[in-house]
Amino acid sequence: MKSYTTYTKLDRPFFSLSEIISFPIFPIAAIALVSFGILFFVGLTVMLLANVAISVVLTFIFHGLKNASPNGSRNVHSGIPGLIVILSLLPTFLVILGIILITNVGVYIGVTFLHTGVFYDLYFYIWLFVLLGVPILYFVGIELNYRFQLYKQAYYFTPLPLDIIHDYELLTTNVALAFLQTEKKLMATLTVGIRKDVEHIGKLIGLSVSERNNYLYEPMYGARVYIPKETNRLRISWYSVMEDTYYEDEIDFPFNSLVYVEEKYPSDVSKFLRGKKTDRVTLALLKGGRIELFNKQQILLEPVLLKSVVVSEEKKKHQIESLAYLYPKKNLPKQIEVINKSHTIEKRAELSNFQCNWQITGTGLVGHNIEIKDVRNNYRTSDPIPFTIFERRPLPIFFEIDYRKNTWLHIFIDAEKLFGLIQAASDKEVMLSFDFALDVETGAAKLTIKNNDIVLPFTAWEKKIIEHRWKEAKEEIIQDNAFIIKNNFLKEIYELLVAKEYVGAQQVCKKALEAYPYFPMIYFYEARLLWYTDGCEACYAKKPYFLEKTKTDPHALAHIYNHYGCLYDEEKRYAESLACFQSAHASYPKEVIYVANIAEVYYKMKNAKKALHYANKCIEKEFTSEMVEEIIANKGVMV
Repeated sequence: MKSYTTYTKLDRPFFSLSEIISFPIFPIAAIALVSFGILFFVGLTVMLLANVAISVVLTFIFHGLKNASPNGSRNVHSGIPGLIVILSLLPTFLVILGIILITNVGVYIGVTFLHTGVFYDLYFYIWLFVLLGVPILYFVGIELNYRFQLYKQAYYFTPLPLDIIHDYELLTTNVALAFLQTEKKLMATLTVGIRKDVEHIGKLIGLSVSERNNYLYEPMYGARVYIPKETNRLRISWYSVMEDTYYEDEIDFPFNSLVYVEEKYPSDVSKFLRGKKTDRVTLALLKGGRIELFNKQQILLEPVLLKSVVVSEEKKKHQIESLAYLYPKKNLPKQIEVINKSHTIEKRAELSNFQCNWQITGTGLVGHNIEIKDVRNNYRTSDPIPFTIFERRPLPIFFEIDYRKNTWLHIFIDAEKLFGLIQAASDKEVMLSFDFALDVETGAAKLTIKNNDIVLPFTAWEKKIIEHRWKEAKEEIIQDNAFIIKNNFLKEIYELLVAKEYVGAQQVCKKALEAYPYFPMIYFYEARLLWYTDGCEACYAKKPYFLEKTKTDPHALAHIYNHYGCLYDEEKRYAESLACFQSAHASYPKEVIYVANIAEVYYKMKNAKKALHYANKCIEKEFTSEMVEEIIANKGVMV
């Protein structure tokens, strides 16, 4: 019996391990595979080392260029150990290396596809995700975290516009505030270092009024801080170099005395995120550890004396040395002694609490607005000072004068000298008048201060004219004055026309054109006068002339077209009348009367649809007349 070998067709060859090893070619293939692995590993290592080297070079180039820039030069590492400097460059190095490696992978996938036609789609999608997806997820995460923090802040905290003021010569340093909400255990902190302009301590007398006021009354801190809602405690501390005393205490915070209202802006932000706003609050740090808290309307916290804390001599020495690079250390004790003997700090504290009745009067103030800054650092920007009205308030140190929001003049007042004059003047109730004499035409400005109508010998004030703003204000005043004069001409002509004194009206027209050659509205009245005196035909003959004279002024041009539209309407020349009224409306669309005239002409032309359309337009613009009401009542059909 014969034996047969049966073959089974397989999709791919399948061999056992012993069969594979028994093939003669196996040792050669194994050697080739190991060699390829070694070469691949060596090549990959070389490539990686090359990329690392390139990344190192690019990192140093990037930081070199950065430090060469004006802002980057501040970040030059001086006196810092080399290892720390190298570690600080590590993030930049890793980012650059990552970008290069991702680029290499993409190039490899592309080159492989071009040479072999094999596209590794899985690797490509992973590479694409790393290239685009990871950065997108990173920035989305940052944005989501930012949004979360915004909502968290809006939920737990509220904005507080805060100014911190102190007497310049107290040399107050290292102010630390902590706003506490003890029930919910929330806290907001604020730290203010030392002022950087203390070189004028003890030398204020030699400064100009504006410079002196700048040092004495500018806040050491002014910004918006976010404090916990329903804050009930305030922890505060500072060091007074002048007194050589460190103050620290915790007091009640009058949150319920703050009046918060809905914030309207920015309008493209949700109401929840806009939150609420309140008036600016001023915290005054005074000699002896006394603090005051107030806004423009009221005292929020009665004066409080903080506890003085004993600190080590080493800490005091450190505080003094922190001033050394700003103020010569050897002169500081001497200046402290001079200031303490002069009692100027106490006098300024008395001045800040002084209030009296005062007003603003004068000439040349028409159209002007005056805003002030007073000794308590209140700046009246939203509530300008009314003229010739006495009001009880602190003494001013600064007047900002504008004409129609165009600020052109600043006046600086030495409030200390004014206070001294007031105290020496009389025992009567103080009633001050700040009397201005402004002449924008010449840029002249004079200030006279009176107490109970008695002129005070006060000269400690300065003015500063902002040249370009002054010229703009002067031009605006010239235009406004011309507008008033022109309106008076038009009013006089109209009254003469009503009285049918046509000769007198013509004379006024001539006088107005002599004063203002460019005065288009005068030509409208000339056209009316021509009609009254010489009739329609004479007026039609000069129509091109009047259109030419008024073409640069849409308002006057519309009046001329309307004038001729009325004349054509009188003669039942409706097509010509309609064209004139349409031209009037096109020239000056704001005037609804022209729309009403168009509706009336269509009504007379028996075009009911268009008559009703234009009549309804008048109603939409809240304008009506007997004719408009008739058109609507008859639905545009002329009876």
